[in-house]
Amino acid sequence: MEERLFHLRSCAVHVGEANELVRLDMEIEADGQWQPVELTAAMPPFRAFVCAALMCQHAYLRMNAVERGLSVLQARGELWLKTRDWYVRDITAHFRLTLHDGAASADDLAFVAARMRDCPISRNLADATKDTTLEVV
Repeated sequence: MEERLFHLRSCAVHVGEANELVRLDMEIEADGQWQPVELTAAMPPFRAFVCAALMCQHAYLRMNAVERGLSVLQARGELWLKTRDWYVRDITAHFRLTLHDGAASADDLAFVAARMRDCPISRNLADATKDTTLEVV
């Protein structure tokens, strides 16, 4: 059985009360170096899938933050995705949020993180272990 670990990081910039996404930069770690990710038709399909998993978590972060009245200026994320024979076994994500103003309670962060763990891509990985955490910086 061959195991693989994918490690990505991202920085998303949002505006307005609806946390509209205005920019999302992603990088993937390969051979100990960070490389920018540009989604193209020539990208290896599984790498695109891993990137989509991170994008899905970001989308659910910004949408569910709105539901809790959180105006997110920036979200920096890291995602680790482990596979065995190309089956996803573990997804771990950690996001650091910068808010426009105000504060997030522990309940707010737990609510948003739970929703992020249940984004459509994660939901389709029923056998995988999932852990998503948020912190405000």
